[in-house]
Parts: sequence; C-alpha cells; structure tokens
Amino acid sequence: MDAINAKLINEMRVIETFKSLVEIPSPSFQEQEIGIRLVEMLRGLSFEVETLDYQHSFNILARKRGNIAGATSLLLSAHMDTVQPTPTADSYRHEDGIIASNGAAILGADDKSGIAEILEALTVLEETGRPHGDIEVLFTSAEERGLYGAKQVDYDKIKSRYALVLDSSGEVGRIVLAAPTHVVYRMTIT
Repeated sequence: MDAINAKLINEMRVIETFKSLVEIPSPSFQEQEIGIRLVEMLRGLSFEVETLDYQHSFNILARKRGNIAGATSLLLSAHMDTVQPTPTADSYRHEDGIIASNGAAILGADDKSGIAEILEALTVLEETGRPHGDIEVLFTSAEERGLYGAKQVDYDKIKSRYALVLDSSGEVGRIVLAAPTHVVYRMTIT
C-alpha cells in the first residue's frame, strides 16, 4: 500500500472530526450514539458495515475492497468508549492549536483521536483514489473496562493479516501495561 503523503491530510478536517467525536458521550457499554455516527461515516466512505452485537454492547466491523488485485489487506482499529466523566460540547477548549479538557470532564482523546486519524486516512484514500489493498476497520466498545468489547469479537471474521491499533502515544510496538484510572467506592460504616 502506498503511504499517504502528509500534505494530503486536511488538518482542519481532522480537528473538526475529532471535536465532533468528543462531543458525543460514550462511556463503556453506552456507545450507541457514537456507533450510529461512525456507521454513517464509514458508509459515506463506501464501506460495507456490520455491527457485531454482544450482550452488553456492540463492535463495528467495516470492509472496503481494495483497488489493486492481490495487494496486502490491512485492519485499522480503535475503541469507541471513554472513561468518565464523559465530555460534552462545552467540556473542552481549543486555543492556540491545542484542544484540551476544561477540567469539567475528560477530553476523550483516548481513543477518539485514533478514530479521527483512521477516518482521515480513509477519507484521503476515498478522495484521491490512491492504490490500496482491502481495508478492514474495527471499532470496539468497552475497552476501558478491560478490553471487554475486543474480547467479544469473532476474529474469524477478520481477513487481514496486518493491523494498526491506534490507542496510545509513543513508539510503534510499545505495550501499555497501566494507565490512569478512576474508581468510585460507596461504603456504609456502621
């Protein structure tokens, strides 16, 4: 697959996509609204989209045939859920080229930044007709609850041998073993 030239990336479109995604509350197991939006966006990019329902939520698997016969296929993946408190339209600020939480909620960049990056790459491919193999996209739910959604995927449905999972900063291949967390306890002491 030909690498996408950075000059083809529309920075303003990525920012607007990211902002539109962080404005959709999507705590674990409550990803319905963002899921509907992502299905619409993927279909708009000529993908065949399947929702993979499971007991508590769903994942999204989308496919698009490549325009080069026999080219390597690729899976792109990110998760739809965020930790709480979930962001809303007024819970972030965008100043001097930086988008940050205003402190009322989390920003939601984990992992809506990964989703926005995937959507931009797919949009560039759609706009330019650049050569590519088959593309699969997997958006999972409830990642913040111990990869719950990813554990529900029937991986026999995935045809790609290679994948890019966008969910962390740092070097490619880095394994994240811990992250900030939020736990609420209620106790009655008698």
